[in-house]
Amino acid sequence: MRILPAREAQLPMSIKKLVFLLLIACPLAQAVGPQPSADLPMPPQTLAEAKEQQQLAAELRRDADARRSESEAAFKRDDIACYAKFLVNACREKARLANIERMKVVRQYEIDANLIERRAKSKVLELEDAEKSAPQPTRPPVPTPSGTPRGEAPEGGTPIVPPPLKPAPAAQPGPEAKAKADADKKTRVAEAEKARREREQDAAERAARAKADAARYDQRAREAAEKKAKKAATSAP
Repeated sequence: MRILPAREAQLPMSIKKLVFLLLIACPLAQAVGPQPSADLPMPPQTLAEAKEQQQLAAELRRDADARRSESEAAFKRDDIACYAKFLVNACREKARLANIERMKVVRQYEIDANLIERRAKSKVLELEDAEKSAPQPTRPPVPTPSGTPRGEAPEGGTPIVPPPLKPAPAAQPGPEAKAKADADKKTRVAEAEKARREREQDAAERAARAKADAARYDQRAREAAEKKAKKAATSAP
């Protein structure tokens, strides 16, 4: 029988500790990850609300795509403009960090859109399953003139097949409930429209600032190039 060295004897316990630490660290790593915004709409309760929130998720994704395109274009302009400056590497690092901050906003839009769409799809599936599993109304057998209930076969005869049952009409909401539902719907639509306008205005302001920054960077690059050319011409024999 071979006696294990002290290090090898302690190896299984070290592995157990490592696994235990990894199991503890995984939930903590997930907890500090990107989280949805706090001002998202509540989960939908009706099919109409689920459809509206699916449209809202689509708008958020379109805004995220537009922001990503703007961020990439701004980063490209900033990075090119850095080559005309004295501290090129510092300028490029600053442009990279600014692009990371802009992409955090894009990622937040995508996280919110994913959560809203996931809630809406879950509610749609729930309502569809509830509609499929709802019990169908049944009626007692109706006696025929011969005294035999419909659906049963008389003595020596053929069973009488009843006609298919028609589904009962859905209960109509009262005037107050309908008015409240309409008011809630208008409020949600107005809030969604207001949020959309704010996002469009924000995107337009950012685009204008990016355009002004690009023009300013181009002007600085031209001035630096002209200064360099004048300096070279002055120092030439």
